[in-house]
Amino acid sequence: MKISRVLFALAILAGLATAPAWAAGPGTLGSANQFGVLSFYGLVNFYPVSELETAYVSPPPSSCPGEARCTPDTGAVRIGLSGVDYLAGDAIASLSKSEAIINGPQDTTEGECVTGGGGVLPGTLSVCVGGR
Repeated sequence: MKISRVLFALAILAGLATAPAWAAGPGTLGSANQFGVLSFYGLVNFYPVSELETAYVSPPPSSCPGEARCTPDTGAVRIGLSGVDYLAGDAIASLSKSEAIINGPQDTTEGECVTGGGGVLPGTLSVCVGGR
């Protein structure tokens, strides 16, 4: 149920980014166009067993923003992972004080865990593969 909410939100974001009425063309979001989930003002919270994976689109795009595999990043003021969650890209949190990225048990972030100065709270057996 919760995974379906995340997938629904991603589908809406993808539709808004590709709709001619909303976007003049690829690249109009600048460097923000590589985010799968982006919140400018608050918390992004993933519930247990959530995944943010690389999107497979047919036909595939001629080029991907950011990394070559179109790996989506997650960006927010604070990012919370609840347990056994998986993020294919980077976790980028702008919070400068307290814990900016909170990992539950067995969470995996394939990219880097980056903050604006706040801490990264590691959970048991959780990992930021790209480093902190």
